[in-house]
Amino acid sequence: MKIATVKRYGNSQGVLITKSFLESVNFSNKVEIVAVAGKIIITPVKENPLDDWDKQFEAAIAAGQLPEETAELGHFDNESDKTEWTW
Repeated sequence: MKIATVKRYGNSQGVLITKSFLESVNFSNKVEIVAVAGKIIITPVKENPLDDWDKQFEAAIAAGQLPEETAELGHFDNESDKTEWTW
């Protein structure tokens, strides 16, 4: 755990986070900041969220989340899918 001081930066306040600390957690240049239950949570924002979609998909399957064809709601085929599209 690191402790930082909130400082004034122009008309705002902020916390300086060292480069080495950011690199150790793979932070990008863009972050999402939210307040939850009295805490500030900073999360990196990916430039392209689909860059690692395959890893996200594999993690979801490993966690027990199923693809659309076998999900609880079933598959959403309709007649036009069967007649108008070539699969």
